[in-house]
Amino acid sequence: MRLASPPLAHPLKWVGSHARLAPVILATADEAMGGRTPTAIVDPTVGGGGLLIHAANRWPDAPLLLADTCEPLARLWLDLSTAAGAAEVERVVAEHDRLWAMPDIDPLAVRTWRRKWHKMLRDQWNLYSKYLGDLMDPEMTPIHSGEFAVLLRGSYNGLCRFSAGGQFNAPCSAHLADKPGKPLYTPGTFAAVGVDFERRGAIVRHADYRAALIEWAPRLAGALVYIDPPFPGTFTAYSPGCVAPPISELAEACAWASLCGATVLVSHPAEGADEWRQRLPGATVRADLTRRGAMEPTAATKKRKDRPELLLTLLPGVGAEPRALARAA
Repeated sequence: MRLASPPLAHPLKWVGSHARLAPVILATADEAMGGRTPTAIVDPTVGGGGLLIHAANRWPDAPLLLADTCEPLARLWLDLSTAAGAAEVERVVAEHDRLWAMPDIDPLAVRTWRRKWHKMLRDQWNLYSKYLGDLMDPEMTPIHSGEFAVLLRGSYNGLCRFSAGGQFNAPCSAHLADKPGKPLYTPGTFAAVGVDFERRGAIVRHADYRAALIEWAPRLAGALVYIDPPFPGTFTAYSPGCVAPPISELAEACAWASLCGATVLVSHPAEGADEWRQRLPGATVRADLTRRGAMEPTAATKKRKDRPELLLTLLPGVGAEPRALARAA
């Protein structure tokens, strides 16, 4: 099977990203699908797209269906789904990168400048967000997404975090601020995603993963569905109102997608393995993976902790009929 040429690079950063586990997850998906190319790659909890870009490179011709409950994030992926939108996002990021670099001042001044610049941009972005209204409005320009992408690139480990009032409050990346020669991003990464996603006819929704799966039911036959929900016991409110869904709810959504003909993979904390097996007895569950940096830092260490993780695989047509989702559809 051919790979995208050149392979897409991930334009964002994301704490606890599943990019590190992508080889294991995609090998499992490939085996479950018998080596077939999925009719679509469906990621209804796309987040920072840690696995998405790897899946796009693995299956370079598969259409993409993406959704997320975080409106600025959904809007960013929407703008990255077209060549023109992604080029505009990259233009904004490049402008900020030039201001971020400041090559003619000493290292200590660079550190101070970058921290101040990040705070100024964050405050400005929060102020504008109050008055922009519906970010998914087709008339909205990609400039706001470009500045959001800069915030993610310049924040601690790419942390996407909001206060209860909807204010972006992630701190500046010490790794970038303390290393003057470190670039904010790699030129061309945003634009390349847009060209590729537009070719695939990518669809992006600002929606709950269940609503997205119901909408896309006619396209799920032969698709690969990957669900990576917010994990309980970690920081889940990256978007106001965002909570970790219970396994019962997730299992029903998986059964729905399976009933529609999709191969379903789910990443989840390993301690939920027994409940997953009980609710989806036809699924295969391996619980020997580790997600790096998935838990909030402790007061003692101030470092994010790794977490044992499971990977669930559900083949098409396996599992009980999901009554609630079936009625909603």
